[in-house]
Amino acid sequence: MAIGQGYNNYTLLQLANYVAMIANGGIRYQPHLVKKVLDNRGRVVEEVKPRVLSKAKVPENVLNYVRQGMREVTLPGGTAGGVFAGFPVAVAAKTGTAQVFGKDDHGLFVAYAPYDNPRIAVAAIIEHGGHGASSAGLVARDVLATYFKVPKVNTGVFGPVE
Repeated sequence: MAIGQGYNNYTLLQLANYVAMIANGGIRYQPHLVKKVLDNRGRVVEEVKPRVLSKAKVPENVLNYVRQGMREVTLPGGTAGGVFAGFPVAVAAKTGTAQVFGKDDHGLFVAYAPYDNPRIAVAAIIEHGGHGASSAGLVARDVLATYFKVPKVNTGVFGPVE
């Protein structure tokens, strides 16, 4: 398990929540799909407030090391450096490859952004997509591009395609 090998079973929501915990200092919030409910006149009927479920007992300096490592994933030389080349928002991420016996591997990717003031966490998987950066990483980049209103580009594994 220390090198990521072994049986794991996580949902994308659990992975996104995990990455959000790393980004926000270890607080695990209850996920929700609705921020507020409006009536037919646009008045707020109900507003969902963040609900803390737990706080990880991880020292801040350890979280800082993890966050710095995740930031380096999206920089030149990182496993997703090409995917985020030229991206104007600092992103922290982790690529992953889930081995599937007898079939092509699943590509995994988790990220949060901006690196220095997180507002969004994302998780993506492409079944039988191979390496995480070259499959799920492209999906995550497009989600982040939409969120931050960044123009989408045709991105290859090693950087933007001209």
